[in-house]
Amino acid sequence: MANPAVLGDCISLLRRVYATQDAATLEVLRSWKTLAIGAVIDPDAPNVTKYHWTASGNWTAPGIAMAMTGLGVRRWDADPARQPRGAQGAPGDAEQRLMSGEDILKAVAVSRPPCGDCAAALADYGNEHGRVLLAVVPPPTAQQQQQTQAALTAIAAALARVRAQLELYEGEHKAQAALINEPSFTGFAGYWTNRLFNREIPPPTIWLNAYSACLAADRAIGSGDVRAATVATMRARTELVAALRRYAAWKDGIEGAGTKAQVAIGVVALATLAAVIAGPVAVEAAFDAMAAGGAEAAQVGAVEAENVAQITQVITRSEQALLVMEEAATQAEIEAAAAEEAAAFFATL
Repeated sequence: MANPAVLGDCISLLRRVYATQDAATLEVLRSWKTLAIGAVIDPDAPNVTKYHWTASGNWTAPGIAMAMTGLGVRRWDADPARQPRGAQGAPGDAEQRLMSGEDILKAVAVSRPPCGDCAAALADYGNEHGRVLLAVVPPPTAQQQQQTQAALTAIAAALARVRAQLELYEGEHKAQAALINEPSFTGFAGYWTNRLFNREIPPPTIWLNAYSACLAADRAIGSGDVRAATVATMRARTELVAALRRYAAWKDGIEGAGTKAQVAIGVVALATLAAVIAGPVAVEAAFDAMAAGGAEAAQVGAVEAENVAQITQVITRSEQALLVMEEAATQAEIEAAAAEEAAAFFATL
């Protein structure tokens, strides 16, 4: 049997395709067409997983084809002469198209439950080649799309606040470094003021991890992944506050550093995201659990109200932890704090 992670990849890819489609295309998929993404291996290179996609009846929608190409998923049409549903079953359906050719199908995510013919074909195929992992991932409803877009918009706004704080304090840091290091009368005086009354100015690289987390959040927002975007934004804020405390402790002393950290946390205000992300993250969590064999689609969204309170508590606890973070915390300690924060967030789902 295939590693469940490849089924998770199929689910993620299919959901990313949905995020790029218009309402009319999604309605077709909800109503009468099936879209499938399969994880396959070449028998001669079994350690390399490839991803193929098919549609029932070899249906083509330009937007879907473009999205699949952008994600590196190849359209699979090893046997274009396959006939539509008839006396011989449904060889032209999406699932059975993925089983054609020499590559071996290991996992598949489909937009609709397999028909009886495809279910039987998958079972027979599994008996010969090993069980095929299957997940049904229906296209989002209009309401779910609106909720996801609202969540991504809110996360993007929070991320913009992180960036604004990051650029503000990094710019100030650069200006202070120039006063100390540039060969001028004021620079010379600033250098000796720094030497006599304070410590060595922190290196400019202290802000890089926050910028890296911001880029990760950008990618997650662009792909429509609410949970990954939330975690990356939380990570960006953690890295921002850690760097800020280090810089501000040099410039303003420990007490001033704590004040600036508190202000930065308040400006970013991640706790305000809880209500708007609870629904979409419940959907995403349910699909992830389904990929691992631990949940059914019917459970999606069932814990949304509880999620709001739990997510708020996690973010609040992380803010309190950030306020007491030592200015001299090592990067390993910061990484551990960010990982713990993300783990606590995922545990609410």
